[in-house]
Amino acid sequence: MNHILILTLSCFVWLSAIMPAHAQTTQTLDHTEVTLIANVDSITPSEPFTIKTHIKLEEGWHTYTKDPGDSGIATAITWTLPEGYKAGEIQWPPHKTFNEAGLTTYGYDGEVTLPVTITPSSKVDESVELKAKVSMLICKEICIPQVANLSITLPVRAAVAGDIT
Repeated sequence: MNHILILTLSCFVWLSAIMPAHAQTTQTLDHTEVTLIANVDSITPSEPFTIKTHIKLEEGWHTYTKDPGDSGIATAITWTLPEGYKAGEIQWPPHKTFNEAGLTTYGYDGEVTLPVTITPSSKVDESVELKAKVSMLICKEICIPQVANLSITLPVRAAVAGDIT
């Protein structure tokens, strides 16, 4: 009996280690890795949730915030969502100041996460695909435009009596 319990617990621990906590998808570009991460495992109709765009830049590279300053282009996320779904504005985290060739710019190096609130429709589908086109300019000694096309498919579940909204 103890062997079965140990085997079951071992399988659970192993599966927990290899499965992500939430849905995500990643695209690797030149000098950049972009990941779309949902903060939910399933969507409840009309209940807002967050999708985070995580940008990881190679050492020495940076990208730009909403107001890039004297130069640069703001990172943008263009959403393609199911009918009735709405995407909020990017929730910009605090940025760094960069001074290059007499220009002051504002942005991020290393890693940055850009959350967006998604409000689903009241319609109950089996699942939905959420697509994001992430456009950014990354710079080191030169600047390179980057575009990541990402998507996440999430199941939709009906609200259950007693759910907290």
